[in-house]
This record gives sequence, structure tokens and C-alpha cells, in this order.
Amino acid sequence: MNQEKTSKGVVMSKKQLIIIVLILTFFSSFVGTAFGLLAKSFTSPSISSHSIHEELEFFSSSLHIILSNYVTDVQLDQLIESAVNGMLEELDPYSVYIDSAEYARLRENTSGAFGGLGIEIGIRGDWLTIIAPMENTPAEKAGLLSGDQIKAIDGVSTEGITVEEAVKKLRGTPGTDVTITILHPGHDYTKEITITREIISVHSVPFAGIIEGTNIGYIRLSNFYSSAGEEVLKALDSLMNEGAKKFILDLRNNPGGLLREAIEVSNNFLPKGATIVSTNGRTGKNRFWSDREPICPEAPLVILINFSSASASEIVAGAIQDHDRGLLIGSRSYGKGSVQSIFPLNFGNRGAIKLTTSRYYTPSGRLIDVGHTRTKLEIEEHVEIADTGPFTTIGNLRREVYGGGGINPDFFYYSSLLSPLETSILTEGLYFSFARDYILENTDISFNFRLSDNVVDSFFEIAFDQGVEREDSISDDILYRITTQLRVAISNASFGSRGRYLETLKNDKEVALAVKLLLLSGSTSDLFTVSDDHRDWQVIDSVTIAYEDSIREIF
Repeated sequence: MNQEKTSKGVVMSKKQLIIIVLILTFFSSFVGTAFGLLAKSFTSPSISSHSIHEELEFFSSSLHIILSNYVTDVQLDQLIESAVNGMLEELDPYSVYIDSAEYARLRENTSGAFGGLGIEIGIRGDWLTIIAPMENTPAEKAGLLSGDQIKAIDGVSTEGITVEEAVKKLRGTPGTDVTITILHPGHDYTKEITITREIISVHSVPFAGIIEGTNIGYIRLSNFYSSAGEEVLKALDSLMNEGAKKFILDLRNNPGGLLREAIEVSNNFLPKGATIVSTNGRTGKNRFWSDREPICPEAPLVILINFSSASASEIVAGAIQDHDRGLLIGSRSYGKGSVQSIFPLNFGNRGAIKLTTSRYYTPSGRLIDVGHTRTKLEIEEHVEIADTGPFTTIGNLRREVYGGGGINPDFFYYSSLLSPLETSILTEGLYFSFARDYILENTDISFNFRLSDNVVDSFFEIAFDQGVEREDSISDDILYRITTQLRVAISNASFGSRGRYLETLKNDKEVALAVKLLLLSGSTSDLFTVSDDHRDWQVIDSVTIAYEDSIREIF
């Protein structure tokens, strides 16, 4: 092996020497040719061209020492990647390095389309299991069923596989084949099925429908993929054609997504020219407003939010609330008031950096970030703290609204935390497994099926036999919730996602509350009056509030 010695007599390979020279050349070139652009981005007077050059020399010298002198060989790419990750960890939880594989998945997810089979999968017991096939996809056409275990993918056992690893294997270029080995529930033999991948579209609006016996349209918006605004528009148009005059937009457990789609969704409800959101960052301030007439400008509207409503969900909720356009029901939202930008690292296919580039403000001026973007490097007096308010809405009602970390709803409804019994049943996957076995024995299930007390009792016995701690007495509320979840699981196994949503809506107390208030309201202004008259309908669970606040304090 050809080797050269450094000035300190340390043996170093020619390859390492060449790499170091290239890195030093890169940094010299970087400073020399890109500094003009960098200088514009540094607004702090404490940062000068001299300090940048010194710090880059410090980094390259440190790298040189490590590569030349460390006791064993180190992988240069891993070292650089660790250094980048270390820098980003000093910022906030949302600023991260994304490797090339993860970046590809991110682009797939935000586009809402990818090459695959069309199945929802999870780990049940020790095996990769199909939760549900999606409608009109290769998986459904191939006869895959809820509860099927995937024992192998392309001949390789899935024992011990993670969901993320399985997704990588099952997704692929449309038109290519994948062979999976399936064990159907109740069978003692496996079957190989070869399926051709197709483009699978994941919808931001997985369900929309008329609440039975009313003129109220319900729209479930689960994320903000690239078609969210268009999907909400289509759902509203379809529901209005079916006779809907009032609407519920469900943003519970919606983690957010694309900023532009939050603007598009808001566009469907707010008047042309209305401010939707403002952003403020190092590159300046921006204001976004509705640029077209809304499809339903005056229909009474309820927005459902909870602790897991974040980011783009909070932008929509905040805009609707600040314009007095609709009533917010639920619990205080998560409090992610920041915007992240993706910066692709095109050289060498190195993925991308996702970086927090601005904070956003609702139309009334609320900064609702709970503090997640306060960095370790910021000087305390330079940190912008969210103001609790009160603020004043900019709509006709001029109501008081609050910030200080999340969007506070107009009408509180805090769902109780799951009991230890419910948590055990859920984490053991017992709803799913019981539903799978139940539909094998009951092949004539209708949408309005009933569960007898004997069936519920048998479910509990199976749960206790599988290690769930036995309880001598179960409260009526817990029994009701467990029975409801069991019905939902059976509906999902029998009728797919539409069956799951239809069954869920029958027993959703927050939806029921929204329906009660909407039925008493003839207009948007009526909705606020009615809600003020029925404050006793609010549900404020102090234990849940304390739990959610404790999570916020972590940041």
C-alpha cells in the first residue's frame, strides 16, 4: 500500500490525503466564491468574513487531525454527516439532516402518491400484518384481507422486520412486481402472491359525508399533502350537491404538512383578500391571503382540533378563528408555530437539510409557537416568546382570542385520557385480532350490526387470558369506549376505511357536540351566540390538561 507521512511523521494513505486536499480546496472555494451570498444571509453584526473564514479553517483542521491521527480508519462521509447532525441538534427539533432515502420518502409522502401495493401495514404479535387494503388498489384486486400476515417479501422472511423496512421493500417503481408470502387468518398454510406495483394516491381527505338525519357535512382532513386544498374543495362541492348547508372540518390528530396547502384549504372558507397567515424570518416578512372567492362563504362552520393538531392545522384553525368565520371546538392545539424549508444537497445525492426558516403569525398577530424553536445557541433576550394575549379577532365580532402556545378553541372539549385497561388492550393489538377472528365466524355482517353482551364478555376474557390485567369492575364510561372501539375495529375489518369512519361518527362525542350546536344555528353569528348560551356543554378534563401541559414543558 502506498503511504505518505505527514510533517508529524504520522502514516496516512494517499486516498485520505487526496480527500483532505479536496475538502480544504472545497472550503477555500466555498469561502472565496460563496461568501458574497453568505454575507447577505448573516444579519448579525457579530458575524464577519474573518470569523467565518476562521471557523471553517477550525473545522477543516479538526477533520484533518481526526483522519490523520485517529487510532483506526474512520468513514469520511459518516464523520461529515455526524458533524452536520451535530450542528442541527444545536438548533431545534425540526431542523434535521435528511439522508437521500429519507428525502425520497419525504417527497413521496408530501406528494401523496408513490409506487406500491395499497395496503396499510403494522406489526401485530411478532409478524408484519395487513391492517387494511386500500380501495381499488393492487392489494385489494389481489384479494389481500385485513389480518393477513406477510410472512416473506420476495422470498425473504419478515420475522423481526420493522414497518419502515417493510415499506421500503413493498414500495417501488410502478410496473414492477413484488412477491409476498401470505398467511390468511384461520389457515395453516401460506400462499405466494405476485403483485404489480401501481401509483398509489394517499388522500388528505380520507372521508367526507353527510351526518345522518341532518344537513351537516363532515370532512375529515388528516394531513396537508400536495392536494389537500383541492380535496377539501371537491368534498365541499360534493356535500353541497347532496344538500349540506353546514359543515364540520375535522383537524384532530392532523400533524400538518405543506404551508401552501394550509393556505389553499383556508381559501375555501375565507373571503377573497383575507389574510390567512404571516411569516417572519431571516429572509424577511411575508403575508399570505386568500386569492379567490370561497366556495361556501357563509355556511355555519365548526373546526375540530385537539392536542395533536399541529403546524398547518393550526394555520387553518387560527385563520378561521381570527376572521370569526367558524367556531373552534376541542382542546388547545400543539403549538408548532414555525415553518421549515427543505434545502436539497444535490452534490453526491446527499439528501437535504430541513431547516426552520421562519415563525408564523395568525391574522390577529398571534405567535402560537410553544417554544420548540428556541435554540441552544440563541441569546435569551433575542428569543421571541409567544404572547398569551388576549388578542382581538379581525372579523365582525371582535372577540377575544388567546395565544401563548397553541390555538385555544372557542368551546372546550377535552377527551379523557385512556385508562390503563384501554391502553393495554390497544397496545396488545387486541381490538384488531378479535375483529379479524370475529368476521371469519360472522360472514353476514351488515353496517348496522349489533354486539351482544356475550360477545363483549368474550372479548374481555380473551384480553385477560392474553395478559391484560384483570379488573373486578369497569366503569360505564370505560366499558362504553372499549365497546365502541371494538365496533370500529370490526367495521374496519368488514368494510374498510369507510366503514371505520361511519362507525366512528356514530359514537364521536365531539362530533355530536358540534352537531348539536350547528342544528341550533341558522348562521355563523348564530353559532357563536348558541355556543355562548350553552357553555355548560363544555367538557374540561383537568387531568388531560395537566398531562398535555407537562408535555409542552419538556420543550
